[in-house]
Amino acid sequence: NKEVAELTFNQTTYDTQADWRNMKYSTNDDKIQGRCRHTACPYRDKIYIFGGSYMYNRKRQVRECTNQVIIYDTILRTFNIIKTKGISVPPRKDHCAAIFGQSMIVYGGQYQNGAIGQDMLNFDLEYN
Repeated sequence: NKEVAELTFNQTTYDTQADWRNMKYSTNDDKIQGRCRHTACPYRDKIYIFGGSYMYNRKRQVRECTNQVIIYDTILRTFNIIKTKGISVPPRKDHCAAIFGQSMIVYGGQYQNGAIGQDMLNFDLEYN
């Protein structure tokens, strides 16, 4: 089990005092690496995390990007890597994403080679 900070904010009473605490979760044997410059979008009781980059790899002299989709189940408190279907999406960081209907729409970002993408992708949250 790992721990992550959790922020609670009471919007009904306009209480601006945030309360951080550690939250336990499991990964179901998936090797989830820490990342930055990713996106995270809520859909139903889950949070979908896409892309981003890992720590700087000194041996390869690059900050590797990923195209992984990870689901965090807020009820079970588990992280799982999804095996996606369809086209292979180039790994990226610094993109934007939003939920529209039952889709996670991802736009642009920077590829590992430094090029800026202008593609728009649709990840069907019910199909995958």
